[in-house]
Amino acid sequence: MMDSRAAPAGGDRVAAWLLSGGKIKPEELERALELQAEKGVALGVLLAQLGLVSDQDLVQIYQTLTDCPLVKDEEFPSAPLYESELPARFLKENYAL
Repeated sequence: MMDSRAAPAGGDRVAAWLLSGGKIKPEELERALELQAEKGVALGVLLAQLGLVSDQDLVQIYQTLTDCPLVKDEEFPSAPLYESELPARFLKENYAL
């Protein structure tokens, strides 16, 4: 059974969605939650790093949970926005580069 203390509310929602959709097994979630407590990494990122879910699974989950439309590659601007206002280090640390 999932320990709600081990994952933040967002992680609980991700876990519930993955379990209900049959994307992961309860025992896989338990192991991921143990690792998450050790490493302090977001649950979705950790599950992808472990190879338990695909990047596309995460996109679908976050799109569903946030009710935000998916932005396709061709819809992104060709030149970076606010490049001079956002440090490269910040962008790299937040996976924007």
